[in-house]
Amino acid sequence: MLFFAVVALAQEPSRQQVSQPTTSQPASTNGDNPYERKKELVEELEEHADWYDYYSWLYGALFVGLTLAILIGSVVTSLLVALDFANKGAAAKALVVGLPLLTGLFTTILSQFHVQDMWKLREIGRIDAMILSKEVKALQTASNDVEMRTKLLPYEVKKYELERRQALAFFEYLATQEGAGKRAGGEAPVKD
Repeated sequence: MLFFAVVALAQEPSRQQVSQPTTSQPASTNGDNPYERKKELVEELEEHADWYDYYSWLYGALFVGLTLAILIGSVVTSLLVALDFANKGAAAKALVVGLPLLTGLFTTILSQFHVQDMWKLREIGRIDAMILSKEVKALQTASNDVEMRTKLLPYEVKKYELERRQALAFFEYLATQEGAGKRAGGEAPVKD
């Protein structure tokens, strides 16, 4: 059962794996071309969406794999105890003792690392990045670079806000147990 969880996690999703998005992008190389500037922001947002998609998939696979392992391990342990399997030798006793230990470990991993919350957080990040990308694509291309920069500025700010919310919620989930379950939609408090 653990083998299937590990295999599910080891498989790469069907799309190309992307590296983590970065907020410190190099200076634009598109000169004064407003269309290229807009296209560059759309590609950056799609790169963010791909990163969030990959980690959403990863946390989802981890959550499902560990949950199934817990369920199967619990059922098998109950059956082994009911059949008095522990009296069949040292290996059988080790199995009866080891299965509950593994299911306890998997349960601890799920709860302490907030795997389901992380899955939700990254899925919300993917959706928000895709929405932002579509909004920028729908934006009419300006006639000059200065006008295009002015039109794109609110979307750049939204992109950084998305990254900020994701980072704050991610570290809050890891740092606290009490507040992690209260957050909905990847929202993180703004602290002054």
